[in-house]
Amino acid sequence: MPIKAQFVTQSANKGAVSVQAQHDLMELLAKKSIEIVSTEDEIRISAKKKITINGGGS
Repeated sequence: MPIKAQFVTQSANKGAVSVQAQHDLMELLAKKSIEIVSTEDEIRISAKKKITINGGGS
């Protein structure tokens, strides 16, 4: 089900929340900070080709 909106919020009291871009790029952009937090378990980042992390203007 495509969502056509300028603001989208997803939350779940129980169960998982999944966001997918199945046929193209997905971007998370913010003028200020972005937080990725797991309060009780782990955070996994995986990629088929490579993972690039830049910081401090690099």
